[in-house]
Amino acid sequence: MSRVGSNRAVLIGADRRQSPRKVMQVQARVLLEGDTPLQTQTVDLSHHGVSVTSPRQLNVGQECTVELGVSVPEIARPPVLRAGVCYCSRMREGEFRIGMKFTEVSIEAAELIVAVLG
Repeated sequence: MSRVGSNRAVLIGADRRQSPRKVMQVQARVLLEGDTPLQTQTVDLSHHGVSVTSPRQLNVGQECTVELGVSVPEIARPPVLRAGVCYCSRMREGEFRIGMKFTEVSIEAAELIVAVLG
């Protein structure tokens, strides 16, 4: 949606995402340096990032490693992604929605993302 004022268009409520996201709900683990792993659930995924729900808050700008699909580690090692936290919003007591942008993607993780997003 845009509003035209004088000679310029101003975007209102524009989506800041760089690419479309696909709903994807799988278990994921967020690894923070010097901290215990954080068990999360993904909400959606794009070529550039992922959002998760978490029982704990993370700080904007915090760097972490995200492992997707950690429910069956005996079968295959989860694909690893490095990411930075873009936002963290409290949804309710003990639940946060965290958006992360990928900063480093392994070949295996890139192949998974392409397969999921088509």
